[in-house]
Amino acid sequence: MTTNKVNRASAILVGLSLCVSACAPTTPQQTEKQTVSKSAQTSMQQSPKQLQGLWTVTDINAQSLQASPNSPEIQFDIEQNRVMGSDSCNRFNGAVTFSGKNQLAFGPLASTMMACMDSQVDMVFHRAIETVTHYQLESAQLVLYNADNQVVMRLRKKNIAK
Repeated sequence: MTTNKVNRASAILVGLSLCVSACAPTTPQQTEKQTVSKSAQTSMQQSPKQLQGLWTVTDINAQSLQASPNSPEIQFDIEQNRVMGSDSCNRFNGAVTFSGKNQLAFGPLASTMMACMDSQVDMVFHRAIETVTHYQLESAQLVLYNADNQVVMRLRKKNIAK
């Protein structure tokens, strides 16, 4: 095959691939997952030191949380590889491990066992945090993802007056 025929065949294959992918049906969830996946994959590696401090959880599994004094919080102590905070009812603490490009894992985590009234946020929080595999800092927000690049939690940095 001549170079001209190879280039033409390559161009045809690329064009067909684009047509097929453009014609594939997508739902809003699929589009969001694709966008999240692409942004997570193309991001620059961020230093875990940027996570140092106290963060308030603003949503879990795409469900917004109302801001309150009992909102779940996560505090990172990067030097000690520790994490502590509140799940909205109970206090927790444990290990946090950083590895690779924006990779992190929580646990094991210890938690108090208070009876939590009228809220399941604590259970949802713990189920969600167990699935976290990596993170991304986007503007003033910390986004935690699972292995499928789905957003698990969004947090905002809490300013502490000195």
